[in-house]
Amino acid sequence: MSLREIWTKAADQRMCPKEQCKLWALRQVLRKLGEDDKQYEWMSTQVTVVGGGSPGRDGVRQFFQRVDKAGKEWYPGHCAGRRGRPVEMTPKKRRALATSMMAAKKRGVLPCYETALVLAPKATLNETTQEPFSRQKINEVLTTYCYDNDPEHPWEFRYGTKRRALTRQGDACGLGEAPWERGPHCSVVP
Repeated sequence: MSLREIWTKAADQRMCPKEQCKLWALRQVLRKLGEDDKQYEWMSTQVTVVGGGSPGRDGVRQFFQRVDKAGKEWYPGHCAGRRGRPVEMTPKKRRALATSMMAAKKRGVLPCYETALVLAPKATLNETTQEPFSRQKINEVLTTYCYDNDPEHPWEFRYGTKRRALTRQGDACGLGEAPWERGPHCSVVP
């Protein structure tokens, strides 16, 4: 990623670091001139957000609150705290689930989603929703943290065989035969 991209990219309706720098400079100039540095409405017209438009008076006010709170630690693009959603499955839960599933496999139990729910109920519980984690999330742990002998060679996820019974109707339609061997109208034989 080039320096230009870093300075001009941000999420939609957010100010990129370049625009943040402009706002900070505007406030510094107003202070040097002895003017009111809380002219948020005017300042918001001087900058743009990604996707077009201006941040608005309240957006500029909130921006300066974050700058003042960060103090000397602030820089264009500064983010106080972590961005995005909090991590659903903590590293502690991942380890507990992986340890439980590896031990189960050594005892001869098939490691799968349902087994994980039964053997590690606390590790598979999503604290925010109070529901078990999704099959995809648990399978991700099984294929990245679980191993037999070497941690460098984690388990591979393979789909199990489909255990579906052939119905009488399915047999009558000629399942397993080539399409040209089937009759023009498949009918069920009593």
